Formats: sequence, structure tokens, C-alpha cells
Amino acid sequence: MENKTFEYSSKRADLNGGLQDIGGGYGLRCMCSNYGKTLEWKFDWDELKPQGIIGFTGHIEASVNRRVFKIDVDANERFNTFLFPYSEHGIPSKPKISFCYNYALEARYFPTKQYNAFILPSDFADVILKIEDKTLHVNKAFLSMHSEYFRALFSENYKEGNMDEIEIKEISYLDMCLLLGTIYPDTIFPVDSTVDQLLELADRFMMPCVIRHVEHHLFNCSKIGKEKILCIADKFGMEKLLDKTIKEISSVQEAKLLKTCEECKELSENTKLKLYHKLMEII
Repeated sequence: MENKTFEYSSKRADLNGGLQDIGGGYGLRCMCSNYGKTLEWKFDWDELKPQGIIGFTGHIEASVNRRVFKIDVDANERFNTFLFPYSEHGIPSKPKISFCYNYALEARYFPTKQYNAFILPSDFADVILKIEDKTLHVNKAFLSMHSEYFRALFSENYKEGNMDEIEIKEISYLDMCLLLGTIYPDTIFPVDSTVDQLLELADRFMMPCVIRHVEHHLFNCSKIGKEKILCIADKFGMEKLLDKTIKEISSVQEAKLLKTCEECKELSENTKLKLYHKLMEII
């Protein structure tokens, strides 16, 4: 299927005069707002979901006082809001702040081909997972090998162990496909926009191999900020990633950003001690 590209350009406005631009078209809706010197774009594509569109990638170009900034977009069902704190980029608080933006986003579709291994019936499958109003055809031994949750569910200790069809609640069909797609042979690897989603799912369904996939992505490919990576590495025991991220802190300013980060307040004492030693090296 040929990917669709969605484009939009706003009119120029004054940020100090208040801003609430609702733009887009062809089923993609974008609301742009200004909150406390931070621009926010929130995307909605409910009308396009029946076409199999699950997200968008591309960028927003924001012109603030004639200076152009690029904001990368990798939107999915859970991660559809993007922020740009323009006050942190030397934009003076003049009586008038000129602003406009445009975006070019390419639609991402539900990857049916990669998911065929468990969407379609096969000789390999010996149990059906029912999620929402859809079904997934999976193999008990394969899932048990990757997940303590499924190992227990399929055991004789639970009634589900003898059932041919098992309903899994409190998870969306797309989320389960994303999770299984990370462990099946035709692997769908993590991207920045699926990191939080995969970690939450891997934690619930006890899949350490998915956490390792995410760690590899964060270690080698991610553009996520150091503060967030530090918190993730600390929470999920990613020691190599933790040490790498701390090693890359090179200024007192970066250390101060960690101090103001709300998530970083939950860091373990061991990680806080490592950060303290790193700060001593810098100063």
C-alpha cells in the first residue's frame, strides 16, 4: 500500500495574543496551542483508523520570530502530543512574537504482513487469544519460552491451560500485536514512539527479551533525551545503558536539567550516587 503524506501550513499569528490553531485535513486533525512559552501540537486521526492507519512520521517546522525550528514527529495511538519550549531557544519575550508552522507527515499502516505469523491460523498455533473482538493464533510453548505470564497461564494451575480460546482483557489488539511482533521471527523492532508502550507491556506480561530489545534501541538508535533514558535504565535494570548515559553527561548544565526533571526524583540511591560522582568529575 502506498503511504499517504499529509501536509498543512498555518497562518502567521502572535503568540502573545494567545494561540489555538486547529488545522489539518483529510481525516488528520491537529490542534496547536501555546502554554507558558511552550508550543504544543496534538494530533487526532480517528477518522483514518478504519483505513489501517496507526500513526504518522515526519516533522513540524515552527517559525518563531522568523527563526525556524524542526520538531521530529513519530506519532502513535499513545504518543500523539509534541512539545517545543521556545523560551529555551533564546526567543525574547517581546510584545509580539510572530509564529507560524507547517508539517509534512507520512501515514504508518498496521503491518499486516509482519503480523501474519499470529494473525492467521497455522499448523504452528495451538491456542487462540481473543482480544477485543479479534483473535490471534499463537503457540503455547513459544509464548511460554518468552513470557513467565503465559507460562503460568498455560499451566495446569489455571483453567486457561486447558482452553482452546483464551480472552485477554485490559489490552488493545494493536498493543498485543506490537508486543508479539517484537518476539516473533519477522521482528518489528522498537522505535522511540513505542519505547514506553513496549516497556509497560513487557513488564505486565513478563517478557525480559522485549526489554532487552528496547535497551538495544535506546543504546544505539534513540533520540530520546538523557533524562528519560536515565530513568528508564534505572527502573528496568539496564546497567550498561545507565553507565553509558551517565558517562555522556559532560556539563554542569546537563546535570542541572536532571535535577529539575520530575521523573529523576524517583531514581534509585545507587544511581543518584553515580550521578554525584560524575558531577564531581565535571566540576
